[in-house]
Amino acid sequence: SFAQNYLPGQVQTWTYFIDEVQHLPILSLVTDPDHLFSDSTGIYVQGTAGIPGYCTEVPHNVNQDWERPVNIELFEQDGSVAFNQGAGVSIFGGCSRVRYPIKSLALYARNVYGKGSFDHQIFPGKSNDSYQSFILRAAADDQPFTLFRDGLAQMLVKDVIDVDMQAYRPAVLYINGEYWGIHNLREKINEHYPADNHGVDPDSVELLTRNPENPRNVLAGDAEHYNAMIQYLRDHDISLDQHYQYLRTQMDVDEYINYQVVQIFLGGQDWPGNNIKFWRSRQAPHHRWRWVLYDLDHLLKTFHLDIMEEATEEDCNCTWPNPSWSTYLFRRLLENQEFRQEFTQRFALYANTHFSRERIHSFIDSLQ
Repeated sequence: SFAQNYLPGQVQTWTYFIDEVQHLPILSLVTDPDHLFSDSTGIYVQGTAGIPGYCTEVPHNVNQDWERPVNIELFEQDGSVAFNQGAGVSIFGGCSRVRYPIKSLALYARNVYGKGSFDHQIFPGKSNDSYQSFILRAAADDQPFTLFRDGLAQMLVKDVIDVDMQAYRPAVLYINGEYWGIHNLREKINEHYPADNHGVDPDSVELLTRNPENPRNVLAGDAEHYNAMIQYLRDHDISLDQHYQYLRTQMDVDEYINYQVVQIFLGGQDWPGNNIKFWRSRQAPHHRWRWVLYDLDHLLKTFHLDIMEEATEEDCNCTWPNPSWSTYLFRRLLENQEFRQEFTQRFALYANTHFSRERIHSFIDSLQ
């Protein structure tokens, strides 16, 4: 709205769907097309202002750490508007941002756009009804195939295995009124993830990825506690009970076993040197390290690989997918008889229950 001698009013944006059949929740993203598709400023294109990275030496705009203003609306399955507000958007993900035409997006609620949170129960079944950010994931490396491998793995463990995972919800995205395909609503794994899922203070969170000896892999807090734990492993015989029991005070061993079983049984191939994040709080009772399942697009793909062998290989002499640092913790823990027995017994149990052929097929059919 405009009036003489007044500043323009705030922009109001609404999306109307007329005679459109709705099978999934809908997200409508509206913005100046230049924010996404301009060669010089667009975040969604190769463009002319890009940088190399993410599996390419060719400069791409999509590799830039740019955020652009958008309006985002979420329509629930019944057509009701869950929220309609200004937000920030950026390209999300790794090499998939240059490999595939549809990009994953991260949405941010910030006061500069009008409101500092998305106040809605984005993921039914979870108690949290306020988020500062969330992901619109375009299935990454599973984009040419099923679009739901990652979601399948998460759904298989949901409510039955104690392991941290990302909530999953498929939805349809429209950009400036144009159908943009199926995307997956996902939680963002940052310092707010433990707060949303475990009730910890986000300021107390230490969140790490890959090899924490590299400072670039510290996402929140610091890596001193984790690196000290690994050094303890180097200095002590973990086969002795007193050393193993000490390690149990530093990491949630039961959750770690679950995490390893899921990755190995379902055949994680972009792991363990990649797609690995772990966190703890500096405050009890969540002061032990826990691991988060995410980016599982390479599960259930190649059946001739021995993932157990890759997860325990000592001398890969490689940077991907299983450099020696990424298998060290698991290799050392297997030296302890109690850990080894618990891992093998739990693996066998899950193989015949949660990961039975019948249960996996039923989930595949329902997601398809």
